Amino acid sequence: MTLYVKETKAPADCTPLASPFTVTCKAPENSTAAGAVQVGPANGIENGGIPEPGKALLFKRDALTNTGVGPATFKFSSVTNGVYAFDTDESGVLESVQLWDPAEAAGKYIKPGEYAVTELIPPPNYEPTTEVQQIKLELDANGNPIPAGPLVFKNLAKVGLKIVNYDRQSHRPMANVTFEIFRDGISIGHYETDQSGEILLTGIEPGTYRAVEMDTGDDSHIKDTAPQEIELTAGCGIKELFFFNDTKPGMKLVKVDSADLSKTIPGVKFSIRAIDGSYGPQEFVTDGNGEIDLSNLPTGSYEVTELECLGYVVDNAQRIIHLRANDTVEFVFTNKKARPAAD
Repeated sequence: MTLYVKETKAPADCTPLASPFTVTCKAPENSTAAGAVQVGPANGIENGGIPEPGKALLFKRDALTNTGVGPATFKFSSVTNGVYAFDTDESGVLESVQLWDPAEAAGKYIKPGEYAVTELIPPPNYEPTTEVQQIKLELDANGNPIPAGPLVFKNLAKVGLKIVNYDRQSHRPMANVTFEIFRDGISIGHYETDQSGEILLTGIEPGTYRAVEMDTGDDSHIKDTAPQEIELTAGCGIKELFFFNDTKPGMKLVKVDSADLSKTIPGVKFSIRAIDGSYGPQEFVTDGNGEIDLSNLPTGSYEVTELECLGYVVDNAQRIIHLRANDTVEFVFTNKKARPAAD
């Protein structure tokens, strides 16, 4: 049974709908009349949101924002008339299709009748919907189309993930940082940050995503070993994860004459090792400026031991230096000149 529903009084602050809506009711097989159900339009009548019937047959909308989205392809199926496919425009609107004319090419127009309408192809970056709605396309006594619908189909947007990586101290974006990304425990690949320090994945499936930093892209930063997870649900939009990398610490050793602190001592040999065994022992010699400049060291505690200092008394003290992330420390050591050997 087909009913024609016309609004006689609109809600406050809403625009009245001048044209009637077509509502098709169908009783399930072997049911009583009381079991009849509405099969179209399934999403109801919306004042001010849907143009008048007859101006458009179908609308595709974002399920959360209710804005039009497209293009999308829909299938109109009839047991007696066959199957037709139509595309909405980029705003998700399917204008009233022209009824079948036997003089036109088959498939270009649609015959009058009752149709089940389903989505074939969702709009770009939207999840598909399996919703089925019914519509009846009819002609009046003069052969003119009777306004039908509009049907309203709503889709949830696919999700997106943005990973942003910064240097912790300077807050500058870090390029070429490699992450492995997992969805529901399964790796979907390795990705590198761009010059803006970002990785952007769009149109991905909902799920639980985990980002694991694999490589910092340079030798001066410490890898962030703490993975991050985020739950992305259909329609949630683009979510962000932020990572910060610390710089590796460094140390500068300066050797000077105890009697003249402006006089540096070149050629002094030191042994340097990490207490936990992660570095060294390695030997270094002060340069022409009396310096040993080491950078990109692992964090931790270091033992610094003087081995040789030609013409000076060797400082046998073992010094422990603690290096934390982002530290660059400088230590100045003094030596006394050795007394000349007696004849």
